[in-house]
Amino acid sequence: MYSIAAVYTVQFVRREQTFVIRRVFRHEFTTYASSALDRLMRSIVQTSNALQANKWLAGARLIYDAVKSRRAALGRSTRPFNSWAGLDVDVQQIVAGQSSLEVAPTAL
Repeated sequence: MYSIAAVYTVQFVRREQTFVIRRVFRHEFTTYASSALDRLMRSIVQTSNALQANKWLAGARLIYDAVKSRRAALGRSTRPFNSWAGLDVDVQQIVAGQSSLEVAPTAL
């Protein structure tokens, strides 16, 4: 039969093991989530750049240039092409909702 000290020691070791495993998991998950977020941001920027360079937007660029020159003749400014065409991608706004990567202790 086990002594009380032996039972307590086993329980203590198991509790500490669980704590360490959770801490390591939290760190590994945060690291993984951060790198996934970085990849996502790069992908969004690359997609936005590819959209801007798309040859199918040539017609929209011609219309934009005509609108811009007319507005300039009237002394009015025009939004940048991406904003005017609805192609603006605010990476920071997209990422803002994802910036909290810390895992809640209760989630483990």
